[in-house]
Amino acid sequence: AYDVAALLSFHFLEMKLFTEDGALVETNPIRTRADHIVELPLDLKPGSELRIPIPLDEFYDLDSGLNYYALELTYGDNNLTVSARSHFQYP
Repeated sequence: AYDVAALLSFHFLEMKLFTEDGALVETNPIRTRADHIVELPLDLKPGSELRIPIPLDEFYDLDSGLNYYALELTYGDNNLTVSARSHFQYP
């Protein structure tokens, strides 16, 4: 959760969660250290894969059995971004 929070705070990662009716779910605040060291941007080749494990229950108050319409993730900076979208049901 800390690593994801650091990516969010440095605007390398944007994360939005929507309920089945399209409402945006507010995130829970997670504090990061002010002196976090940011690594150089990754150089991904076409077809490469980037995996960022995100413990959603650390960032959102999820309701059991609720279908969430979409989790949208955008990773990158002003020069290049990649996006992904997923639908899921919280157990």
